[in-house]
Amino acid sequence: MENKFVLFVIGEDRPGIVAGISGVLYKNNFNIEDSSMTILERYFAMILITSSKVRYSIPLLKKKFKEVEKKLSLYISVKRIAPVREKEEMFINAEPYIITLIGSDRIGIVHKITNLIAERNINITDVKTEIIGEEKIPIYTMILELEIPPEIDIKKFRSSLFRLGKELNVKITLKPIDILKL
Repeated sequence: MENKFVLFVIGEDRPGIVAGISGVLYKNNFNIEDSSMTILERYFAMILITSSKVRYSIPLLKKKFKEVEKKLSLYISVKRIAPVREKEEMFINAEPYIITLIGSDRIGIVHKITNLIAERNINITDVKTEIIGEEKIPIYTMILELEIPPEIDIKKFRSSLFRLGKELNVKITLKPIDILKL
């Protein structure tokens, strides 16, 4: 039976973080099954799903990361997780879409758009936000990847997004992701 863990890593961005973390995993016979890594302002953030045939306790696993954690000034959190369950039936036939948003920065954009999505029972699979432009004129950008169930009326959903965009003074677009072209 495989032992699965999720690792959360954050620290000031610097060379060697991915090599340090993956080195500890490699030396301890862990497979990296899934990961997301990014730089947020000047901080590197990483989430990893790992597995091992060796049974590790959380304290022992945390101990194995102590040296790299100290050397690179990182915060590392480890949590045991259950094996992946089957995808919920409502998302089996879902179609991948992408939402892009650009406009004036203001508080509440993320909440309002994600709330509109959640009210329709649409799954968000990835989100990327960033403030770009000059400090005097900050421009907010957001990219969301979605799994839209077949029973959702795309035209109505797009209209709801358009209305919300007008309310927030941002431009929102919704487009299907053609997986075969990726």
